[in-house]
Amino acid sequence: MPSLTRQCTRTYAAASRRLHTFASQQNAYQPPPAPIPTSDALAAVSGSPSPVHQTLTPEPGDHAQGHEKVHPGSSAVGQGQGRKITLAEEMGRREVEEWKSNLRRVREWRRTQEKTTSGAELGHSTSRLAPSFMPYIYGHRAGLNIIDLESSTVPLLKKAASLVKEVVKADGVVLIVGTRAEHRSIVRKAVERLEGNGFGVAGTSWQAGTLTNSVFGPRPVQQKSNIPDLVIILNPSENLGLIRECTTMKVPTVGIVDTDTDPRVVTYAIPANMESVRTSELVLSTLSIAGAEGREERLLDAVGRGPSVRR
Repeated sequence: MPSLTRQCTRTYAAASRRLHTFASQQNAYQPPPAPIPTSDALAAVSGSPSPVHQTLTPEPGDHAQGHEKVHPGSSAVGQGQGRKITLAEEMGRREVEEWKSNLRRVREWRRTQEKTTSGAELGHSTSRLAPSFMPYIYGHRAGLNIIDLESSTVPLLKKAASLVKEVVKADGVVLIVGTRAEHRSIVRKAVERLEGNGFGVAGTSWQAGTLTNSVFGPRPVQQKSNIPDLVIILNPSENLGLIRECTTMKVPTVGIVDTDTDPRVVTYAIPANMESVRTSELVLSTLSIAGAEGREERLLDAVGRGPSVRR
């Protein structure tokens, strides 16, 4: 009898130990943590606050079926596919956008540098400054006037380019005049861009009375009218006779005006270094390209109106 009691006691103790071990294992088990939404992970990396998301605990059947829950408010859902965007993909997308933004800024800086390296901001000596040119002056350096390119030259150049575009779009004629020898190639390229809407006088002095006496040799003007609709002058201070004829015939003028010249001498002044050939090329290229765009728009509009006109 005592032996039976000892055997029961040992059996009970072993069962108690197994039950205690099983309970300990159950208490030690914890479900895996829910995945952190991508927006919260990005916020943690960048240090910016993020909205509080509700933690979703996976249901028992989700892992077995191979499905993955995604919080509806997070950006981790792919476009119509339910695919989860990883942190690496999101960071890569942001790097691409930042790279594109930096590229745009570099291109803008390069265009500004081209104007600067061309010497467009350099004027004449301070003793030769025209009083009416003062609003376009940025400062002085080494006895020279410095033209404000950002606040004066660029806005006025854009305004003149819009004017040339509208004139050519309306099938108007643009006359380009540069009487210096170095202006020949510049004017020739600009006339080629404008095609039938432009002609030029370059490398030779302006013949007095060409506009007022209606003496024109170029074919585009003979076909349209005796006077152009707009005149672009690369060196207006050296062609005052031409400007007087334009004023008499009420033809608007666009010209590169230096610091020793009154900007009011032309209708649309572009303050820049008139002595720099590179500056003249940049200005005239901008104006002629704008005119070419106007010509292209006019031709496209004519093609679009073709069927309606025939009806």
